[in-house]
Amino acid sequence: MHFAGGAWVASAIYYFFFARDGGYKLSIPLLPGVLFVVGAAMVVGVCWEFFEYGMDVIAEKYLDGRAINQMGIKDTMGDLFLDLVGAFTAAIYCLAKRRA
Repeated sequence: MHFAGGAWVASAIYYFFFARDGGYKLSIPLLPGVLFVVGAAMVVGVCWEFFEYGMDVIAEKYLDGRAINQMGIKDTMGDLFLDLVGAFTAAIYCLAKRRA
């Protein structure tokens, strides 16, 4: 799910900044474009992990720990890594396709 989420967010960011009619249509080289799209997607991924952590804190406080989602730092790092791989894959695909 995190791979697909990272790819979807990166694709949406690419569309908004580079491909949308009437949008910004930034014309920058491939590497800075990929770094921009992947970086923006990773910000969304980190915000999602903060959201998950907040939900765990609320669940622990009000539901006696019955709805704990996070399984520790390994889960969080795995989620962020899959966000990164998905975003990188989508950014390379979208920006390379645009140049062809």
